[in-house]
Amino acid sequence: LPADLKRTLIHGYYASTSYVDAQIGKVIDELDRLDLARNTIVVLWGDHGFHLGDLGIWTKHTNYEQANRIPLLISAPGVTAPGSSTRQLAESVDLYPTLAELAGLPAVEVPQPLDGQSLAPVLRDPAARVRDHAFHAYPHARLGRAIRTERYRFVEWKNVDEPDAAAALELYDYMTDPLETKNLASVQPDVVQALRLKLKAYPEPVDPRPERRKK
Repeated sequence: LPADLKRTLIHGYYASTSYVDAQIGKVIDELDRLDLARNTIVVLWGDHGFHLGDLGIWTKHTNYEQANRIPLLISAPGVTAPGSSTRQLAESVDLYPTLAELAGLPAVEVPQPLDGQSLAPVLRDPAARVRDHAFHAYPHARLGRAIRTERYRFVEWKNVDEPDAAAALELYDYMTDPLETKNLASVQPDVVQALRLKLKAYPEPVDPRPERRKK
């Protein structure tokens, strides 16, 4: 893209983000004005961000960090310490059980297992941990299912019912390569194997076409 177009796109993106921040500020100010902040749980989360040119990508549809990391801020009076933060990995599905626990609602009863984990223990103690990874998936030419730990992201690309041997693999080490410039899958097989075992704990995807489903 031409430099002036890049600047315009980034400027517009930052402007929209700044505008949303201002609106959130108005809501928070009103909670304070009405003296409701002391007994109101506030949760702010958003969509994943655009790449804006990093890795040569402009949109947000990838399995890289920029397209899978979202803002998540929780203020729970009497539970969270002002200004605190944690490195606990979280998924959007964690919000429901977290809010249910913070609100003191009865134990969640649903006909299927919940994918989410309550983050309430972490809100009380940022050093606590309720999960050791996050899972996400994105379909491109093939289905990319991924495991993100505090240090690594592992991505397995394969179509439904393809054998494991046919998969394309990616592994990134955020301790040594935070910008995801080097795929380490071929040189760290032990890490790949460990993360692949975590991935296999999730149900295999099912082909939506009835004629392609296994009998």
